[in-house]
Formats: sequence, structure tokens, C-alpha cells
Amino acid sequence: MMKKFIWIGVAVFLLILLVFVGFGTKLDYRLKRKNLNVILITIDTLRADHLGCYGYKKVETPNLDNLCNTGIKFEDCVSQVPLTLPSHTTILSGTYPFYHGVRDNGGFVVPEEVDTIAEILKRHGFSTGAVVGAYVLDGKWGLNQGFDFYYDNFDLSKYKRISLSFVERRAGEVIKHAMDWLKKNKNKRFFLWVHVYDPHSPYRPPSPFDIRYADHPYDGEIAYTDSQLGKFFGFLKKSGLSRKTLLVVTADHGESLGEHGEQTHGFFVYEATVRVPLIIKAPIKGLSGKVSHSRVGLVDIAPTILDFLGYPLPPQMQGKSLKKLLFNPDKKFRQILYTESFYPKLHFGWHDLKAIYWKNYKYIQTRKPELYDLNNDPNEKDNLYFKKNQIAKRLMRMLRDFEHRWKNETLKARFKVMDAETKSKLATLGYISTFVSSGKGKNPPDPKEEIGIFNEIIEARRLTKQGKFEEAIMILHSILNRQPDIVDAIFTLGNLYYRKKDYKASLNYFLKVLKLKPDYNFAMLNILNCYRFLGKIDKGIAEAKKFIKLFPKQSEFYIILANFYIDKGKLEEAKKNLGKAWEVGKNPVAKRDLGIIYLMENKLAKARQMLQESVRLNSSLRLAHYNLALLEEKQGNIPLAISEYEKELKINPENVRAHFNIARLYRESGEKELEISHLEKAVEIAPDFQIGLLYLAKAYLDEGKYLDKAINLAKKGIKLNPNNKYAVFGYYILSDIYSLMGDQSKSDYYYRKGLGLKSKLNKS
Repeated sequence: MMKKFIWIGVAVFLLILLVFVGFGTKLDYRLKRKNLNVILITIDTLRADHLGCYGYKKVETPNLDNLCNTGIKFEDCVSQVPLTLPSHTTILSGTYPFYHGVRDNGGFVVPEEVDTIAEILKRHGFSTGAVVGAYVLDGKWGLNQGFDFYYDNFDLSKYKRISLSFVERRAGEVIKHAMDWLKKNKNKRFFLWVHVYDPHSPYRPPSPFDIRYADHPYDGEIAYTDSQLGKFFGFLKKSGLSRKTLLVVTADHGESLGEHGEQTHGFFVYEATVRVPLIIKAPIKGLSGKVSHSRVGLVDIAPTILDFLGYPLPPQMQGKSLKKLLFNPDKKFRQILYTESFYPKLHFGWHDLKAIYWKNYKYIQTRKPELYDLNNDPNEKDNLYFKKNQIAKRLMRMLRDFEHRWKNETLKARFKVMDAETKSKLATLGYISTFVSSGKGKNPPDPKEEIGIFNEIIEARRLTKQGKFEEAIMILHSILNRQPDIVDAIFTLGNLYYRKKDYKASLNYFLKVLKLKPDYNFAMLNILNCYRFLGKIDKGIAEAKKFIKLFPKQSEFYIILANFYIDKGKLEEAKKNLGKAWEVGKNPVAKRDLGIIYLMENKLAKARQMLQESVRLNSSLRLAHYNLALLEEKQGNIPLAISEYEKELKINPENVRAHFNIARLYRESGEKELEISHLEKAVEIAPDFQIGLLYLAKAYLDEGKYLDKAINLAKKGIKLNPNNKYAVFGYYILSDIYSLMGDQSKSDYYYRKGLGLKSKLNKS
């Protein structure tokens, strides 16, 4: 009997303890939530099952694993679209793609009518900041609305070709800028969004992760990203911010890695690309080490943040707050969730993909629908559409009703009353796919049947990077013989010929792209670059003005227009356009180019101001330090000029002119080894750099070594252009070399050649 009473007493004690623990958690939450900051971290292209805390054993992610152990991990989080810009629009707005209208990367712009969490928190007095790691999230696409500080600052001039997936910055740089912003704002209440891009293809993890994960570079990128996040988490702890910050970590989408025939993402909506991690850590007692198995979506993140802070949810938000799951992870949640991809439709003219989840089932609507039982078939191998057709039809009706319920009636109504010009502009920007049918024909191909073409384009791009141009051309022409209107194949051909420096052919392909996809910004930029290389300055100016009318907030168009005006010597027009570029996009390149113009005009104080401002805005901006070096040279500050050239070469080691100029300064200061080292680098980068070849020959001559090399360099330099002043210099170098070698006959011969050419040039 005594034992019975003891057990009853223990049970009562445990019950009381649980009640008080729960009460203590909620009391701690109520006391803290009014002062909480918020940090949202999004890791691009991170599939959930490639993290240690989600059961993956082949990668080391100790920092994210620890976050799982000290926060709440959501095992089943679904991305609403496996593309970066649309997915982040969903994350920051709490709305589905068919509401916010952003269905693809590039061309689409987040409508001002969409209220983002940054805008909402700003209205509640938060300081708002963002640091993004990829150009696909540049402020021009509209996600900067509501942010006091939005660090994009991408220098497109350093890319040989412009493509959304290649313009990025490393996680280390992103984290540095994020910590710098926090240092300035840690005493305010803040919302910070940090976006890291490294797991996105191409997979090129830095050392030592490139060696450690040589066979799995995607995992190497994840491990590197985790290491940088570890530094960030350490900073939060050391600065005391972790004690008063709600931290949300997730991904915009995953990566197929060859599953279902897809190498990357965006093309399909299978689990590999739409199942993502979601970890929430709140500095509240009792909210740690929990796991929720309820199916949730990225659309739920913004509502969760607002609800957790105690703010009402705006009526536009379609996601649901996860706050209840934070306190009770086992609580029942929603049954229906949606995901989509319009990438096959918008890039290839094939069928779009829409999917809906219900209980353990997933239905994918396309030309040949699919149904999967995710409990028994998590890898989606067995299509049950015909075996369980009644369930499939039920989910098909759910999908139709779901879309009808949540579609954006406000934007649709606005579209109906717009004038023709505004309608046309919206359509060109990409919203046509939101409002009207843009599919080609009544029965566009099913993407499953066309994945081979998609992979052929990827192979052509790979061959192009390797310099195997003819093989790549054969593949792309083969594709276009079968399906002549595939935009991505035509665009890839344009880039290929651009790399071959066949700008005429490149231009023709980019013009074809615009006929099929009038909103393709990168085709427009590449067209303008082709006109510049072809010397068609007036045509370039006319086209740049047309593109600006279409995209008045895209600073790059103003910058390239300014460069056309510089080519024509119209510096005042160039300044006006650079001023506009700064006004619409706060683009540091505009400041740099203004500095270059002032340097050309010998207005050195103004040039210094602009160039230094550009460096403050973006310390890794190409050509800024180069022009500061030129400025220091003009003012006779040689040590400072050398320092600026060194900074430029650290950022851009391929800058031939910087190597040549710094070599010249080292020559003047008597540092012969450094002079030769930089000249050797210059001619290695640019084998046809005439003046570099000749100066290197002269440097070898002065040192009295490598005379045979010096002869070859001088002869090659003369051959490149045998009728200019540099050729005269080359002949004199050859004369001196042969004199040093004791061959007076050849020395006299080349000396006379030099004199003769000099006389000829003077007469002309």
C-alpha cells in the first residue's frame, strides 16, 4: 500500500512539474517576445537530407546540427517553388507564387502591392537589413522593399558573360557584411535577413573542403557554409545577441543531384528539390531540442515570425503560424500544401508543374499527372495515378479549389483595368504567365519526357567552360533542329559565340532570344555588350534607351549607356546616366565610373571622392583601386600608387594593365625582380599584349639574362603590329641584345630597321 501511495505521489509531482515547466516556458516567452530581434538565414540549394541533423552521415555540419539540438527542427518542410527569387518572395511575404506573381528568376519583379515581413517589421519600429549572396536576389527584382540596408552590390563587369547562377559572393563575405551591420545596429531592435549561396551549382568549395569532399563537392559547399555560419553563431553568442534573438534557418529549395534525371533544380517538383530544412531557435526556456513531424511550408515562416512577436497577421498572408508547434511539436497541423514550377513552361514552352500534398499523398499536375504515397515511396518511384485514380482525382479537385481560394484577386482586378501600355509592360515583365495563358499549343510536352534536352543544354555549357566550343555548338544545333524555340538553347549559343569573341554571331542569337522572351534582362545586357565590341555605338545607345524604358530601375542599363557616351566623348551625357544609375540602384559601379570620368577630365579631387566612395560601398569592386592608382601616379604619390595597384591585383589578378603599370613603377624604384615578375604575369594573361612583351624583353636585357627569350619576345611584339612606335622600340631592343651578345652585324641591322620605321612614322 505504501508503494502505491509513493507512485501516486510521484505521478502528481511529475504532473505539477510539467504544468509549471509549461507555465514557466510561456511566462518566459511573454516577458521576452516584446524585445526580441529576428534573424532569418536562408541557405540556397540545400536539401534537407544532406545535413547531419537530418540523418546524413557524409557531411560535417556541426554548427547547424547544434542549432537543431538547441532549437526546434521541422522534419517535413516544403518549398513552394524550387527557384531562388520566387521561393524567397514566398518566404518574405508569406504568400504563394500564384498570389505574388513571381514565377521565375529574372524578368519577374516583386510587386509593390506585396507586403513583405521587412516592411511590416519596419512599421513596428525595427531596423531592417539584408545581405544577399547572389545576383538573382539583387534589389532590382524587388525584394529590397522594406529594408533600410540591402547589401547586393554585385560588380557585373568582372564576369565574361552574365548569367544569374554565376554572379555570386562567398558565404564568408556575406557573413562579414552581416556582422558589420549587426555591430552598428545591435542596440536597436532589428530584423536581419542573411542569404548564403554556396551550395548552388557550380560546386566549387574552397580549401580545405575541396580536398576533403573531392568526390562530393556539393557536400563540400555545405560543409564550408556550415563553417561560416559557425563564425556567425559565435559572434551572436559573444555579442549577447543570441539571448534576445529569434533565429530562423532554412533553404529556398533543394538539389536533385541526378534523381529523376535532373542534375540541379527548378525543372521538377520532386522531394529532392522541394524538401528543405527548417530550424527555429528562440531564446525561451523550454523551447529547445524538439522535433516536429508536421508538414509545413516556407510560406509559413513570415506568419510564424509575426505571430511569435505578438503582431497581427495581415490578411494577405496565406501561410499559417507555426507558433503552436514550437510549444507543442506533436500538435496536428494542416493537411494541404502546395508547390509549383513554371520553369519548363517559361524557358522551354513545355507544361508547367503544380503539386499538392494531402495526408501521405502528393499529386503532381502536368500533361501526364503523377500520384505518390510518400509514406511508402519517399523517393517517388511508383506513380499511383492509375492505380489510385479516385484519390488522384480528389487531389486534382483540391488543387483547383486551393488555387481558386488563394489567387490574388487584387492584382487580377488591377490587371483588368490597366491601360494597354501598362498591360503590355506587365506582360513583358513576366506577369503574363500569372494572368493569361502563355503555353504554346493546347498540349505542351510533359517535362518528364523532355528532361534529356535540358541535360543536353547543361552538357553544352560544361563543354563551353572547357573551351570545347565545336562540340557544344553541335549539341545546341541538334536541340534547335528538334525544337527551334527553346530559349535556353539559343541563349547558351549566344554566350558560346560571345566567349569565342564572335560578337556578330553572338548578337544574332541574343536578338533571337528577345523575340521569344522579351523580358530576358541578361540577353539585353549581352546585346549591348556585343554592340560595344562591334563598335556600333549609336545602335547601342538607341537600344539601351529602349531597354531603360522597359526596366527603368535597372542600374546596369544606365551604366552601359554611360559607357557608350564615354566612347563618343560625350562625358556630360555619361555623367547624367551614371547619376541616374546611382539614383535607381545605389550601384557602386556608378560612383566608380564617375570617378574615372573626373580622372579623364583631370578633376582629381572629385575623382578621388567618387572612387573612394565606390570602394567604401564595395571593397572588392574591380577597377576602383586601379583608377585610384592612376590618380596617385598623377599626383606623384608612387608608394600609394603601388599600394593601390596591389589592392587591385588582389581583387582582380587578371588585370593586365595593373601588372604592367606596377612593373613600370617597380622599375623606376629599382626593384627589378618585382618588375620582371609582374611583366611575366602580364604576358602570361595576355600573350598578344605588345607593349608588355617588349618591356619584358627589355627587362631581361637589362639584367643580362634569358637573352634568347628576350629575342623571341621582341620579335613577337614587333610582329603583332610592325608599323607602330612600339615596333620601333622592339627593333632597338633587338639591336641592344645582339650587341650584348657580340653580334654587331645583326645589331646594326635592327638598329637601321628601327631608324627607318621611326622616319616613316614621323613623315606620316
